[in-house]
Amino acid sequence: MLGRAPRLILTFAVLASAFFAAIAAQAQSSAPPRGFGEAMRWYRDAAEAGRADAQYFMGYVAHAGLQGPKNAAVAAGWYLKAANQGHAAAQLHLAMLHHAGEGVARDLAVARRWYEAAARQDDREAAFNLACLFEKGDGGPVDLNAALHWYRLAAEAGHLDAQNNLGVLLATGSGRASDPAEAVRWYLAAAEAGNAHAIYNIGLLYAHGELVARDDAAAWRWLSLAIRSGEALVAVSARKLLAEVEARMGETAIAAARASLVVARDPEE
Repeated sequence: MLGRAPRLILTFAVLASAFFAAIAAQAQSSAPPRGFGEAMRWYRDAAEAGRADAQYFMGYVAHAGLQGPKNAAVAAGWYLKAANQGHAAAQLHLAMLHHAGEGVARDLAVARRWYEAAARQDDREAAFNLACLFEKGDGGPVDLNAALHWYRLAAEAGHLDAQNNLGVLLATGSGRASDPAEAVRWYLAAAEAGNAHAIYNIGLLYAHGELVARDDAAAWRWLSLAIRSGEALVAVSARKLLAEVEARMGETAIAAARASLVVARDPEE
């Protein structure tokens, strides 16, 4: 079964928000900033005065390279100031810098601590990345019960990769007794929302008769969708398994499965 690794791509705010937040940061001024440069001066003043949201944004600007070359080290400094004040997004991004060794020394134990700080404030990306570290034993000991806990919180918040990974742990019984029904439920939630790993895993279950009754037609449909998902590694695995499924199916059954896939994708055709 395929799980998804931590995602270390930073999630940045829309640029236009800089102007609105800058106004809030300099509330004593009645006039809005006259451009991005003035907004940034307001942000810097607010950040240097100790405002956590402005410190976070200054880190974002440095990391994204909005005012010159990208500078992860400068970003880490601003993120740390905001993170120490409890700013969840800054905690997440600081954790990701330590996770990747970008602008700071790579330190997965430090990444764990900052991910957990953000996850405890209901940041679902932090909860997912933290669960991955607990599952793999990166930055500390393996703790599958902790991985289950954080995957579940992220999954319940709608994180598709967390839903898939939670399904993997529940299917294999990692951390506790297996729960086939709940595993299938989480796989389906992620697969129906388009998660390529979950789509493949559902196909795998039907192909092998694991957790559900073996159904080659259903396996064919899910594996075909996995191949079309755009995820290269998933597509490779799906093609190999699909060949095994087709070897058990006759041409008539394959044609019927192909027709049902077309109808399911576009009922108007």
